[in-house]
Amino acid sequence: MRAKARGPMELRATIEVVGAGLAGDFRSETRGRSVTVLTQEGWDAACAALEQDLPWTSRQANLLVEAIDLREQTGKHLRIGAVVLEITGECDPDSRMDQLVPGLRRALGPDWRAGVCCTVVTPGRLTLADPVSWDEPGGRP
Repeated sequence: MRAKARGPMELRATIEVVGAGLAGDFRSETRGRSVTVLTQEGWDAACAALEQDLPWTSRQANLLVEAIDLREQTGKHLRIGAVVLEITGECDPDSRMDQLVPGLRRALGPDWRAGVCCTVVTPGRLTLADPVSWDEPGGRP
């Protein structure tokens, strides 16, 4: 999370997810983009394309998950612990990515590697140990 635009990324072991997004994150008021989620697999593919080992925080996404495919899942509900997020679409990597690491924008382009944008359906507290799974719209498992 970041407290302000272009501010440093802050890693946290736990964080509150509120109706507008992550508590304290500057993007939590942006419609349709309150939480951004990146997959470890997508990030690894982007790093491989760049032939660099970069920290995932270079992407500036809010959350990193693994072992779940977020590609083409717009409208689906993602459950992380007690928190439920609705995927509103693919995150489009912007020119800021190339300012951070030359070529990163292109490396993030294919296969939804840049992750997904989400809105909060069910708020709660997230921890690093929380399981990640699909949750049917309407709260059905």
